[in-house]
Amino acid sequence: MYASQTWGTRYMKQGADLDCPLQTGHMCLLKGILGVKRTTPNWSVSSECGQEPLQFYWFRAAVRFYNALLCSNSSTLAKVLKADIATSTINKKCWSAEFLDAFHGLERSGDFQHRVRALQKIPQSRLVVDLRKWLRSIWYQANQLGNEDQMGKAAKYHNWVALTFRSVTVDGPPFSVPRYLHLDLGKQTQRNVARFRLHSHALLVETRSWEHYDGTCDKCGLQAIQDEKHALFLCPRMQMCSLRLQFDDMFHDLPLEHKITVNQTGAFYFSKAYSEDVFNFSKNKLLVC
Repeated sequence: MYASQTWGTRYMKQGADLDCPLQTGHMCLLKGILGVKRTTPNWSVSSECGQEPLQFYWFRAAVRFYNALLCSNSSTLAKVLKADIATSTINKKCWSAEFLDAFHGLERSGDFQHRVRALQKIPQSRLVVDLRKWLRSIWYQANQLGNEDQMGKAAKYHNWVALTFRSVTVDGPPFSVPRYLHLDLGKQTQRNVARFRLHSHALLVETRSWEHYDGTCDKCGLQAIQDEKHALFLCPRMQMCSLRLQFDDMFHDLPLEHKITVNQTGAFYFSKAYSEDVFNFSKNKLLVC
């Protein structure tokens, strides 16, 4: 974005990634393309679309700008940079103060900040790798949430359906774009797959946030949360069991010892299912890989 290396420093620090109206507009665009609700977690949408936040590009542009100032033939530019860095100790709104503050939380933050204060170049490749590691750390934190019933949407996306991250390198984002986004499935089918994967559907685990429900399934007597795992595998309602029978080939990978047949037609449900089952179903049956 034009001149983001100068105006973008205020949005580069951790936690400020959505403070900029440009990032908000970008997320609204992605959600509109996928057909999901605005309440869908931004990090999940970014991962699904293989997009890194604009914050990443602003940070990278600012470092390039800083390195270019150091290499400039203009003695005036060098003096201005040196004076601005000196001012950063007393004026927290100057460019250098915001630039230095943005390094907090990165693996090599101390080294980067030392280089700036010493007027030394910042290795671009090291910075890019550190930034991408920080982005991955958000998903690591989500993965540590143990109680599935209390997981947020972002945590469920990571644990249940998100594709495995690629290795962190300087060459490209660690996100893989699901295959269904590359296929000509039709707008409605693509939207339904995206809504299922991003937990932007009409199951009670989602609608309880604005309706007077606790999220317990109202179609069966199991007193379980009506989420994706329950709807796909566990709900014993006859309509759901018949649907599983209709698409029986999609459930061959699940353990037979957990399969319970409810009548002579062969309609069935499962007594147990795990987050890995939702992931494998999404990966293998929903045209993801």
